[in-house]
Amino acid sequence: MIFERDYKVEVRDISIDKKATNKALMKYLEAIACSHSDEVGYGIYGIDTKKVVWILLDWKVKILERPNYSQKVHVKTWSRKIDKCCAYRDFQIYDENNKLLVIATSKWVLLDADSRKIMKITDEVIKGYYTEQERHVFEEEIEKVHEPEKYENSLQIKVRRSDIDINNHVNNLNYLDLAYEVLPQQIYEKDLKNIRITYKHQTEPNEIVNLYYTNENEKNIVTIKNLDNTKLHSIIELW
Repeated sequence: MIFERDYKVEVRDISIDKKATNKALMKYLEAIACSHSDEVGYGIYGIDTKKVVWILLDWKVKILERPNYSQKVHVKTWSRKIDKCCAYRDFQIYDENNKLLVIATSKWVLLDADSRKIMKITDEVIKGYYTEQERHVFEEEIEKVHEPEKYENSLQIKVRRSDIDINNHVNNLNYLDLAYEVLPQQIYEKDLKNIRITYKHQTEPNEIVNLYYTNENEKNIVTIKNLDNTKLHSIIELW
């Protein structure tokens, strides 16, 4: 089943060039994924009623063209594949003239809301999403991201209250904000249209994290770890 929604590019969604930022575009993807799960009964309110919660593991996003300020965009999403422990969701963003602007895919797991342990995805859950197995935006599956062996520079940041979401850890989109802080200025100012994020361990309120930057194989890689570097929170690739 294809689930569709329209969004408008607001002033808070744009950069100095008056075009939608990476975070804004991914915000639309996050919003429609939540809306789809709400419709099926496994969304935000499902945390209380069904005692389950979807947790995002991976993003892969390719921006073909950025929409402008005040432009309306049409977003589509669907369940692409669900196995016993992981669910894959794809996305497309179009402009008003049906021009494809963004493609994206993502990987999720279902957690028990009380124990916070990964659950088997039951046939009941799978049935509700009407998986579109033949429809995919990338030919290849989400590839594994590896931590660089060396870093070019680093930065320490304390997690803000505003970074925290309803699951009481840093919202998946706010990892982008963290990553941008450690990018060299000349890289930060570039139009980075490819995004790959993998989430390993949740980042909690008031936690101090280490941000490490390196450029490897023409990709800008940010590694986020806890204060003593014993826990890997996320690896983010931008190019």
